[in-house]
Parts: sequence; C-alpha cells; structure tokens
Amino acid sequence: MRSLLTRGLTALVLVGSLAAVAPAAHAETVVVRDARGDVKRFAPNTDRDATISRAPRERSADITRLRVTHSFKRIGVGVSVRDLDPAATQVLDIQLRLPGGDRAFVSASTFDGRWSTFAAAGDAEGFRECQAWTTPRPALDRLVVTIPRRCLNRPDWVRTTVSLATIEGNERREIAFVDAVHQRIGFGESPLRYGPKVHVG
Repeated sequence: MRSLLTRGLTALVLVGSLAAVAPAAHAETVVVRDARGDVKRFAPNTDRDATISRAPRERSADITRLRVTHSFKRIGVGVSVRDLDPAATQVLDIQLRLPGGDRAFVSASTFDGRWSTFAAAGDAEGFRECQAWTTPRPALDRLVVTIPRRCLNRPDWVRTTVSLATIEGNERREIAFVDAVHQRIGFGESPLRYGPKVHVG
C-alpha cells in the first residue's frame, strides 16, 4: 500500500489559494477550504508512473476543509471530508515546515477502522521520531491529528501541506483516490508548496 504513496503521492506539486487567518483564544488558527469533487484517481503503471484521471464521485478522500491550530502545548490538524468512511483503507500524509529549515511529517493510516500514526521531525542531518495521534470523528466527517509542540522543539510557527488517499484493490493492483488541500498537478520531483505560517497563540 505504501509503495505508490511514498514514491509518488508525497511528491505531488500543490498549488492553490488559502483562506484568511481566523484567530482563536490562546491559539492561532488557519482554515483552508478546498473545492469539492476534485479527487484524482491514480492507477499505477510502474513505481514512478500512473494513469491519472478525475474521480468527482469519490467522497471518502475528498477534502473540503483543513484547520490548523497552533497552541502553546500542541499543534492540531483537522481534515474534513465529504463523507468519512470508517471501513475504508486510507492514508493521511501531513508535512510541516518549521523555522530554521527544519521539517516534520506525519503519516497516519487505517485498516479495519484502526488508525496508526507515525511522526518524525528533524533537518538534513537526521530525523527523530515524534509522538502524534489521530482521532477519527465519523459523525463530523473529520480526522484530527495532534502533535505535541515540544516534539517539534517548540516552533514559533508551522506551515503545512496535507494529502489524503483512499486505497482500493490488493497488493497486485492498487488504486488510490487522492485529494490535497491545494490543487495537485501530478507525479513529480518539484518541492511541495506549503500553507501560510500558523504562529503559536
């Protein structure tokens, strides 16, 4: 399941517009709204190539809103979709840009309704594993990922980019339905584009 995503989907080029900052008590919050019906279907031909087509009827991976909250203790990333399916096999990838050139990433995946979350932070010299957890809220069609701020060396700000994939098929033939907060172009090696800075509240 991870071969297609790690080699291609996390290298997607993301472009788009962002919503205004909406401040909250004791935290800064940025809300980004994404168009409905912009999911893409990735059918792999090789490890680095896939047939890409539109899949506007796919609802479980269709991100409609991203909410990033940066408080003194934690960073919360809320991803709302059109119709969260607890039975679906999904992968949620979050990448964070931090001050001083540091980076962090979170990869959360689910199978049979159980979510597992891996996170790491660091720089060009190496990464260290971080604590993070994912909370599904099916009644709200939302996934919430929480990262303790201390694990990221208490950054003054973060910038994020997010993608969500629903995986169908089997090991011989996997199909990924993918959406991101910004419009994707496709497979490539270009750097990811990040959202605006979300400062600690």
